[in-house]
Amino acid sequence: MSSSTRGEHLATTWPSARERLAPRPTARPRPSRASQITPLPVGHLRDYDVVREVADRVTEVAARARARIEVVAGRDPVSEDLLIAVPRTLGKQLLILRVQHAHS
Repeated sequence: MSSSTRGEHLATTWPSARERLAPRPTARPRPSRASQITPLPVGHLRDYDVVREVADRVTEVAARARARIEVVAGRDPVSEDLLIAVPRTLGKQLLILRVQHAHS
């Protein structure tokens, strides 16, 4: 898969994930928390470093999503099903990032 094809795949995957996870009328809204994801370092970064940094953050977010699934499990089956899709999609994206990292 060429890097432009991988980029197109990333660009088309996330809108569908966003649509699946859009707030539902029956969902109980909660205030959003400030992001706990470490920002990328300031300044010029090599493409290799950017791919590695992003992959690290995707791994972290997937782990957090899995932890949230355990909290929701049993109490809200619909939300649990939606949350299960998050680490699955992140895992696919992580594979693409790892391939990109290997070719950087």
